[in-house]
Amino acid sequence: MPTAPDPAAAFVERAAPVDLAEVLAGLWFVRSDAPARYERILPAPDVPLIVPLTVQPYGVRRPDGWHRLHGPFVAGLTDEATISANGAHVANVGARFRPDALRAVGLDPQRLAGGVHEVGGFEGLAHLDPDVTAEVALAAVVAALRARLDPAWHPDPVVRAAIESFGDDPQPRVGDVAALAGVSAPALVARFRRACGVTPKVFADLRRLHGLLDRLTAAALDPGGEPFAGVVWSDLAAAAGYYDQSHLTRAFHRFVGLTPTAYFDRVRRYGLDAVRFVPEQDAAPQ
Repeated sequence: MPTAPDPAAAFVERAAPVDLAEVLAGLWFVRSDAPARYERILPAPDVPLIVPLTVQPYGVRRPDGWHRLHGPFVAGLTDEATISANGAHVANVGARFRPDALRAVGLDPQRLAGGVHEVGGFEGLAHLDPDVTAEVALAAVVAALRARLDPAWHPDPVVRAAIESFGDDPQPRVGDVAALAGVSAPALVARFRRACGVTPKVFADLRRLHGLLDRLTAAALDPGGEPFAGVVWSDLAAAAGYYDQSHLTRAFHRFVGLTPTAYFDRVRRYGLDAVRFVPEQDAAPQ
């Protein structure tokens, strides 16, 4: 039977160790009741390596139907939400790769982009005990990553500088970012795609979306009244770099698969945990 959640260790986050700081944005461990049978997981500007700790396999929906994932898997950069199926409990441990760092551990970002894929070769991660503690699980992930780390790998400085630029400017232009890096726009696109698996434009759009989600979270946490009571979509969208309502709506259709109104209704119903992991409560999504 699936292991019951451990209320004493519901969620743990850790910074990347110093020797993995160029590769990882952080690590996490979670064990809790599943918020819903199905979730709409919004695409992120980093790349998670996820190790399931439940007996029941993890399910993801692809164009050809549902697929079960049993071992460690990676969710490559993408411009679409992922629909996942949970058991009664959620338990996993993982790491968040920097968007340009998959090649540091021998993974191909271009092959992994756009989907969720099982990955082999991470010693010990496929056989973690379902009842493992957070500290033991996190240590196992760090050890497996160190064992695969290519000591000759270094981030492409042009790509890394572009990533930082896209984080600083909510309305970046790829040509301007390329010029600042001292390369042509086509050269930046080619180097970015090789390092990250997607184009600079897709990545910049992901950063803009998550800038909006960060602002939504901050506005909802305003202690001045009811959660979300003071949220004004138009203000959040403008601050995040969306030109107008139609720009925002197109982005939501593409990255979230919902209208802004439908998304916001669900976040208000389920709370801040649903900002990036949106419950699909009523039925299996079609």
